[in-house]
Parts: sequence; C-alpha cells; structure tokens
Amino acid sequence: MFFNDKSANNAKSRLMFPNISKLDLGKNSIRVVPPFISELSNLSTFHIANNEHITELPPEMGLLSRLWNLTTKGCSLQEPLASMASSKMYKTMDIVGYLKSILEDAKPYARMKLMVVGVQGIGKTTLLENLRSEGGSYKRTKQSEHWARRMGNRNMAMKSGRGVSMSTVGVDIGDWTYEKKDKTKNWYGPVVFRTWDFGGQQEYYTTHQYFLSRRSLYLVVWNITDGEKGINEIQQWLVNIQARAPNSPVIIIGTHYDIVESQFPLNFNDYLQKRIRERFINLIDPEKCGLPRVIDSLEVSCKSRYNIKHLANLIYDTAFSLRSHGSKHRLLEQKIPATYIYLEEIIGDLCIDLRQAGQDPVLEQSDYEKTVRLQMKSKYNSSFRDSAELQQASSFLHENGVLLHYADATLRDLYFLDPQWLCDMLSHVVTIREINPFVKNGIMLLDDLKHVFKQNVLKFPCIQSTPKL
Repeated sequence: MFFNDKSANNAKSRLMFPNISKLDLGKNSIRVVPPFISELSNLSTFHIANNEHITELPPEMGLLSRLWNLTTKGCSLQEPLASMASSKMYKTMDIVGYLKSILEDAKPYARMKLMVVGVQGIGKTTLLENLRSEGGSYKRTKQSEHWARRMGNRNMAMKSGRGVSMSTVGVDIGDWTYEKKDKTKNWYGPVVFRTWDFGGQQEYYTTHQYFLSRRSLYLVVWNITDGEKGINEIQQWLVNIQARAPNSPVIIIGTHYDIVESQFPLNFNDYLQKRIRERFINLIDPEKCGLPRVIDSLEVSCKSRYNIKHLANLIYDTAFSLRSHGSKHRLLEQKIPATYIYLEEIIGDLCIDLRQAGQDPVLEQSDYEKTVRLQMKSKYNSSFRDSAELQQASSFLHENGVLLHYADATLRDLYFLDPQWLCDMLSHVVTIREINPFVKNGIMLLDDLKHVFKQNVLKFPCIQSTPKL
C-alpha cells in the first residue's frame, strides 16, 4: 500500500492507492492497526476480522468520516470497544465517533475500584482506616458519616463513636486518593481508589455479586489465627470473584500478625503462607482452577502497623502495573473521552441536588437522558452524539462504581446515581436483625416495608408488586 521513498514528507505522499475505498485485511495475523490508516480518507469498508492479536483501534481512525462498514469479529478488542463492536446498538459511525472524541479531547482516568472482602469480624474496616492514614485523602461518597448513622441506627452509631468495634453492614463506599512517595524514583501521580468495604455477614453474600466488576483490584482479607479454616474461606471468595469478574487482580491480606508473632509457633505463619502460594499464586493457569489472578499475599497488623505502608505501596504499584488482556498500555494510562469525565461530575452534582431536595438519587431513563443533556450543554458546552454514546459512557462509569445501571428487565429503566444509596437500600431488606427486625423465617410482609424504608422507595413497581420478600 506504501512505496518506500524517504524523500516523501508525509504518509499521504507515500500512498500507492490513496483513493482506496475498500480494504480487507481479515485473517492476516495482523497485530496492530497503524495510525496512518487515517490517510485513506475515502475508506468506506474496512475488514480486519479474525486477527486475534488486535486489541485496540487507533484514535486516528476517528478521522475516517466515510467509513460505514467495519468488521472486527475475532479480534481481541478491549473495553469499551469490545462491547461497541459486538452490540447491535452501535453502528460503525458510533465507533468512529468514539475514536474521534478520544483523538480530539481525551483525558487519563487514574481511578480504580478497591474491593475489600472477607468474613465478618476479621478487621477489614480497620485495615482500610490504617491504609488511609498512610497518606493521601479520604472522603465518603455520601457525606462524612458512619454506615450506622446512614442506616438510622443511633445506638450503633453512638457505640462506634465511642470506639466500640462494629461490623460493617452492607457496603461502605469511599474515595481514597493515594500517591506513592519515593524520592529516588519517578512515579505516576495520585490514584483515586474507590474503596468498597463489604460487610462480612453471610446474609449479604448474595448481594455482593451485583457490585463486583472487572476494573477493580480486590483485597481478600483473612485472619491468620484461623489457620487452615481461614485459607479455605479465601478459596470461597476467590471463586466468587472469578465467577463475576474473571481474571481480576487479587491481593490476599492476612490480619492479626501481631497475635501470631507473640502467641503461635515460629513456623506457623511461614507454613500458612506456603500453603497460600501453593493453592492460589504459583499456578500456571489459575482460570482453569476457577480462580482469579492472585498477585501476592501479605501479612499485616493493624495494631502494630506492621506492613501497612508496604501494603499501601503494593496496592499503588499493582494498580499501575495492570493492563487489559492483550494490551500493551497500562490500564490507568489509557485515555477516555472528556465527555465521560464530564458525566461523572454531573452525576456527583445531581446526587447532591436530589439529596437536598429530599429525593432518592434514582432517575428513570428518559429523565436521566434529558437531565444529562441539559447539564452537559450548560456546564461544559458539550454533548453526546446520541443515546447510544451516553449509554456507553454510563456503562464505563458503572464498571468504575460511579453509578449503577443493570440490564435486568425490571431495573434497566432505572439509573442509580449513588451506589451507596442502593447498597443501603439492599441492606434494609436483608435479614440482619440490627437493621431489619421485621423479617421472620426469611419472609417480609409488604406492609412492613414502610417501617424499613425511610423515603419514597415504594414508588418502584418492582417493590410495589412483591407481597413477600
């Protein structure tokens, strides 16, 4: 397609067929689509199917204004292009438009979900508090209040305020901004970790699955003093993660190291760490064993702060080392359209406005699209091309825990703008006596819902039509 002429000043002058309109490179073992593909300004049909090594499309393809037929089946495209290319909702022009938006105004997105899971009472919340004290900044996503106060349980909130350890109910979400400090090396800047502290009560396990996603780093926490029993519990969490977010990165964290060090035999911890590495880390194909990608295993003590700083830096290093499957670029260095970031800011403002108005942070699709369109225009003088592009941006933010939107037939018309709110609502109907004393033998009467929900959640048909929960 090109001739070799070093005297040529640009790619356009070296094109042998500058006016080509159809190009079929399917099943050619091609590894990358070069940026200068944009020089084929008349290209209308472009087939690159069955080139399994192609993981991305260059933003320069956004300049191919006449391209209307693009086939990528059999390629290994990463998100969000993978979903766009496989969905019937998106046409080639949508993909070209997305690539153009990246080319013209793209920004890095140094954010990641940090999911903390484990059984009840092993110190997950205390571990997070220790990590936050190592630097950076932290804020809750819904004011600065403990989960007990959000739930409306004053007694638990008062106990927590007096320093009494209370197990987290449901999920507690916050933003922890951390940057590794080391004068001898150049690091990448701060990362915003959206921390999800999952309650460890067994009753909540079935709800956790709705919040697990791939763009996440998982901390599976266990109590070292539990020995083999604790290691078996690790296995259960890893299987659940793999089922909902395949091949996600995981760090295994053992707590109460100070107790092991003072009260257990010298080789007790070494034996357990060896077992963990044999079962979960030193595996050639962990996915064939139904396990995610376990990066490392570390022991910590929240009492003596042993390894807390090391863990904070390990989380930071791991986040920046992650790459999408088959991609050369680091996940946190990939750029996304500026409109995605605008949408995140708009959603945050909408949550505040709705709360101040005494309304639930939930919008139906028509209201959501209308409100976002008006806010984008007035605040940023920008817009999404159509509903499909807005949906793609919303899906990206769902993966990152900014909002929640599900394809379920009952819920697909609803956009939950505040994930913390939805987590709290689920916590109200789960059979934890501290929160919901109205459930008997796993059954809750519709008439009792008014005692549990403090606001107007009953407006949703999926709740109104359910006689028993």
